[in-house]
Amino acid sequence: MTKKELKDFENWKNDCKRLYGFASFGEGYKVPKVLSWIQDRQIVEDAIEQWPTWSEEQKKTKWRKLMFSALWSCPDRATAILEITTRDIKPPGYAISDAIHFLAKWQSQLSKPEFTEQRRHLCNVVVTVFERLPAAYIPLRQNTIYMLTHEVELPTLIALYDCWREKDVRLHSNTLQNMARRLAVSPLHKNLALQMAIDSIPDQGVDLDSGLWASLCTSILSLKRGQIKVDDGFSAADAFVTLIEHGFAPNMVHYTAVIRSLCLTDQNEVAEEVFRVMQRHNFEPDMIMWSTLLDGGKRALSPSSIESAVIGAVEGNEIDVPFFNDLLMCLLHFCKWTPGVMPAFGPMLHFYSKVFHLAPLQALLPVDLSMYLEGQEGLQMPADWELARQLFPALDRAMSAVHEKMEPTSATLSIMFLAHVRSMSQPINLISLYAYLRQEILKGSPGATKLVQEKGSFMYDVLIKALCKHPGMLRAALDIVGDMLKYTLEERSRAADAAKQSSKGRSGSRRTEVKETEIQQTGAQDRQAQESKVPQSEIKETEVAPAPLHPAPSVFTWSILLHGFSKEKGSGERILAQMRQHGVEPNLVTWNTLIAGYARAQDVNKTVLSLQRLEASGHEADDFTLRAFSRLVNRELALRKMEDALTRRATRDEMKRLEEQRMAELPLGPEAKGRLSVL
Repeated sequence: MTKKELKDFENWKNDCKRLYGFASFGEGYKVPKVLSWIQDRQIVEDAIEQWPTWSEEQKKTKWRKLMFSALWSCPDRATAILEITTRDIKPPGYAISDAIHFLAKWQSQLSKPEFTEQRRHLCNVVVTVFERLPAAYIPLRQNTIYMLTHEVELPTLIALYDCWREKDVRLHSNTLQNMARRLAVSPLHKNLALQMAIDSIPDQGVDLDSGLWASLCTSILSLKRGQIKVDDGFSAADAFVTLIEHGFAPNMVHYTAVIRSLCLTDQNEVAEEVFRVMQRHNFEPDMIMWSTLLDGGKRALSPSSIESAVIGAVEGNEIDVPFFNDLLMCLLHFCKWTPGVMPAFGPMLHFYSKVFHLAPLQALLPVDLSMYLEGQEGLQMPADWELARQLFPALDRAMSAVHEKMEPTSATLSIMFLAHVRSMSQPINLISLYAYLRQEILKGSPGATKLVQEKGSFMYDVLIKALCKHPGMLRAALDIVGDMLKYTLEERSRAADAAKQSSKGRSGSRRTEVKETEIQQTGAQDRQAQESKVPQSEIKETEVAPAPLHPAPSVFTWSILLHGFSKEKGSGERILAQMRQHGVEPNLVTWNTLIAGYARAQDVNKTVLSLQRLEASGHEADDFTLRAFSRLVNRELALRKMEDALTRRATRDEMKRLEEQRMAELPLGPEAKGRLSVL
């Protein structure tokens, strides 16, 4: 640096310290005389308007004063000013870095909508400015990078990362790991997250067994059911090998994560191979690992895999209630995939009764379970039940490991209730079951009410789904939803009345509370005396609302109802409107159900529109979306319509971008848009 450049550097840094002081104290900050040159908003706006008319020398000379004044007087405009002024000249890299850092910090105290818009604009400008200037020209701080990438959308994060790599911006190991951790949650970006994780290993090495690094590896290796997609291009096995090649020493959590991901992507043979490698390295499988292998065997319809998991769990004394629940679910799942009507409840009850007490399940069903068991002829089943029969040895082995019967959990009871409903072939039996369940809940039966409290709408959803499969039973399904909504509406009415009562003043409520306390603390005679002093209206006001009888319809309830009415023209949109009216927003399952209904009806326009609404709601299409879309016969027309819609959207986005750019270059007037607050 020359002496002048060094002096400019020192002045800029000192001014930045004063800027942060002003940002911290706001209008209470006493501006020193050395900053008397700062321009207000209007002067800054006028200067930007005149910027194109200045010579290159004038721009270089006046840039520092203009940029700093924008940061001080109108930070909401400073991002646009940074973009405009770097089109013509090359300001000092340290000053650009400080400006970006200050703006990133200033934006963090904005309201959520304003923050999102401002941060998106800043990130776009950062990419633009970096692309204009030479590599390694702007020395970004690591915490600036963290602020810019912390809460932005993943495409924006990737754009920043690609730009910085191209421009030789130094990314610290922790910075790379933070970005990788965000990307690892998305199957589409797991490969990039893996590459970032590898790049974060410095030449001198790093403790790959540290908690943060191990957590990152777990995130990369883990997949969830809702994240499985076609052609994501990510292989958990390959990622696992890559990490090990770079010195990573996996623990049981990592082995479990990679085996679960392999099972979820139907790579059971690879999962078993990884399991054997784990055993060769002297890792003892725990209960979570055995359950993971059990789930993999269920998904692959592999009785041998399930039996191997059971043998291992029994030998390791790792069997518990959740493991038995998984086994019962395996049997139910195998019966579901067997051709024909499969009343799985009988065999499941046979094994259930060997491990669990019958009373909790009996409280949910109108059938005498003891007599039901006596009426069964062991486990004799038709010859075409071969797939389900192959599970019996594994189930027998697991049940024989239990010496004292256990209490079933709500999950156990839910599985058995589902099996019972699926075993019913006549809708009249479903209606009778709901009538019994409704009666038990109305009279406050502990078993039924507890399951509703813990599992919400599950039992109702199962019954509604079963009824919707039978012709002419949609009305009966609606009656169940009506019961659920009835209490919801009554609850809203009570809440509104309570709000009105509370507006009468606090003095009355305090007086009532004092009297209630006296009532609780006195004996029977004193209680009667105190009650005589309290007006009946006040006693009613303080009564506690009864516990809900029926749960409110969940998003699953509405999605099931939507599927049931998918063949009824126009019903889908009405149900969607009712769903939102009752405060429930559609999820991915809801949109897929709607898309499948329109595709089945060969309504191309509404199918395409529903796909667009799915994306607009923030969801991403999955395998079920593609299956639903494939029901269309004229898929070419649908694809053309989608392409036209995408073209129109791209045109609108480009017009919006150009308009934002034009508005950024226009003066906004002297009024200040909010003041700096404490950072």
